[in-house]
Amino acid sequence: MSDLEDTESSARRRKFLPHAVAEAYSDALKRAALEAFEGQYVEAQLEAMIYPEQIRGEALTLIYEGDND
Repeated sequence: MSDLEDTESSARRRKFLPHAVAEAYSDALKRAALEAFEGQYVEAQLEAMIYPEQIRGEALTLIYEGDND
């Protein structure tokens, strides 16, 4: 793969990843509300107890760091 193709591929991944992380976060929150707390909390209540932007941001940071290895 040429440097240009590699750069374009990386740019496409970086554009797509925030959407993928947001979707995975949403799915994980739904599962956590049901499984970890046995339905005691609905998603919105559980989300109010955490820092969603920080969680999604950390996930993206870890993915991007792995991409650079």
